[in-house]
Amino acid sequence: MAYKFAKHATDSGLDSYLKVEGGLANLPHYTDPVGGWSLCVRFRVENVTADHTILKLDFSGGDHVRLVAAGSVAKDPVRWVSVRSGDEKGVSTTTSFTAGTWHNVIVCSGLGLNVSLDGAAFASSLKGTINGTPTSLTISSMGTYRAIAGDVAEVAIWTDTMFYLTQLASDVATLAKGISPRTVRPAHLVHYWDLMRGLQDQIGGCTLTAFNSPTVSEHPRVIP
Repeated sequence: MAYKFAKHATDSGLDSYLKVEGGLANLPHYTDPVGGWSLCVRFRVENVTADHTILKLDFSGGDHVRLVAAGSVAKDPVRWVSVRSGDEKGVSTTTSFTAGTWHNVIVCSGLGLNVSLDGAAFASSLKGTINGTPTSLTISSMGTYRAIAGDVAEVAIWTDTMFYLTQLASDVATLAKGISPRTVRPAHLVHYWDLMRGLQDQIGGCTLTAFNSPTVSEHPRVIP
């Protein structure tokens, strides 16, 4: 199973989502010796007309990053957005998402913002870095940043920016084919929620909590 989320018809505060607060691994800034971090997630949306928040990471000091399937933007890209000290920056994928299709997206927060959809070349911006300690992870959303109307599965976080490096492009292609994130660079994998057998983090121990009744749905195909 995956998890399916919905926007409430009249009250954005009742959008469905999953969330964990505290216990997340420290995600290094690109100036640190480790060199940033990467995230991979699979998603499927019901339409290409609305904006769908796939996930959001909040950091100490009030900063955050969020991943959005942006149906309100021309050509329907997925956007990787950072808000630092109130300043919002973002970068859009070079390819489009479609309704009713499982997509794989990889983001890197290292030297700027970097995002790839379904194994395509990374779109990059030198603006929009984020720093600080992660305080919470929300899959889907509510309130100002509306929920995804659709499904999310296979959320993974690594403590390096390996996917952005040209010599590791094979890892991007591997994940785009549906290979389990658990088998890719496991020494750097710090969190993995497959959302197949519950809300447990199989690596970091950060169990998600469900809010406003997200439901289970058919899981995308995963290759062990």
